Amino acid sequence: MLSKERHQTATGPMHLAAADWFADNDLSLRAEHLEQAGHEGAADSYRVAAEAQVSALRFENARALVERGLTLTTDRATLFALNSMLGELLRELGDPESSLKAYQEALSRNGSEPERCLALLGIAEALRIIERIDEALDLLDEAQPIADAHSLSEVLMRLHHLRGNLLFPKGDIIGCEAGHRQSIFFAKEMGSAEGEARGLGGLGDAAYVAGRMQTSHDLLSKCVDICREHGFRRTEVANAAQASQTKIYLLELRGAYEFAKQTIKASHRVGHDRAELNAIAACLFAAVELSDWSAAEKYGDHALDLGQKLGSVRFSQEATRTLAVQMNAMGRSDEALSMIRTTIAEARELGFSFGGARMLGNLSRITQNSVEQDRALAEAEAIIQSGCVGHNQPFFYRDAIEVMVDRGDWDEVIRYADALAAFPSGETLPWSEFYAARARGLAAWGRGDRDNDAMARLTNLAEEAQRIGLSSAIPAIKRALSAG
Repeated sequence: MLSKERHQTATGPMHLAAADWFADNDLSLRAEHLEQAGHEGAADSYRVAAEAQVSALRFENARALVERGLTLTTDRATLFALNSMLGELLRELGDPESSLKAYQEALSRNGSEPERCLALLGIAEALRIIERIDEALDLLDEAQPIADAHSLSEVLMRLHHLRGNLLFPKGDIIGCEAGHRQSIFFAKEMGSAEGEARGLGGLGDAAYVAGRMQTSHDLLSKCVDICREHGFRRTEVANAAQASQTKIYLLELRGAYEFAKQTIKASHRVGHDRAELNAIAACLFAAVELSDWSAAEKYGDHALDLGQKLGSVRFSQEATRTLAVQMNAMGRSDEALSMIRTTIAEARELGFSFGGARMLGNLSRITQNSVEQDRALAEAEAIIQSGCVGHNQPFFYRDAIEVMVDRGDWDEVIRYADALAAFPSGETLPWSEFYAARARGLAAWGRGDRDNDAMARLTNLAEEAQRIGLSSAIPAIKRALSAG
């Protein structure tokens, strides 16, 4: 039997000829034949073949090709390129921990400064998914001077977009918007339509942080339209998922629910796990607002499972928070109270700017202890004063109003209603308009203003709640009218 070396020598010309044959129609087979011929370019040919699979959104196939290439070379530059590509693939396949290791391996190859910059960016992208936000921001600060010095426009486009995304959960409106505007600048410089679309979606995120949900929805929707026009399917689903969230604050609850369900399917088709998770969360939030408790439980469990798989602690905490609301509504108040307290304790460690005020508002509704209620309400208001993501205020003020309606403290009802009506500054928000009007109508009735006009206002609000699907907003109105 021929040794492997003698066999390659004997069959090498045939494999090289076959590699040439497949160069134009099957890059994977080309790489295999180069490997069989013992050609020094076989490892890099696997990388090229993997790129073709990525273009076709066949990430598992691409991963297998990259991993094969890694076994065939000791060349530093090729190992860097393959490990970097593996890191990107693993991130897209929903394995950020392994992605992090692959990029760290690329970084260890002691390459050029531009290569180091690319590896740092890849590590930061993985850290974002597993919620190590501050570490990721530090790496971007290290990478940016290198990218600037070498005029790496594509890297700078990605870097500023990532910085905007990282500042989103921290509630940094100015920094989030600045990052995405910079990413659009470099996208235009490069002529990258997809980069511009991503930046536009990022500006939608910045508007979301500020609570300007109508502006956010318009920007995200425009991004989605551009992506559909050009076939940028992964960017499309990422922004469609966030757009479905904004619909909730516009009181398009049923529309949000249906749009999010469609986005879940589309995200699954293109293998975008994070977009799928965000769309699942939108379904969960919409189901709770629509009082569809069985759907809420289904999507809550789904969000927890996928959040755990992706290592996304923040999404898992938000799912748990929402499931606590669902449990309380179904009469499982002790379980709900335990769940929300545990979630709040865990969120404190990660940072309260993303969802702390919303969680504390939920606690104030679930607990029956007035001291715990007051403590939760005061802490939430302090968080809002210090700055937080703009999805907190609509939920928190609504919950605070409910607590004060139950107490019959009409001065506090009006105070919270005024705060809600003023949010967001400079833009109308249907959520704020509805719940502020409802709070004022209940307060007026509670203070004895019970003429026909007051009754008509409350009746109209109940009918509006029914039309929207906010059945949870109706009982307090019915109780007030029946007591009158």
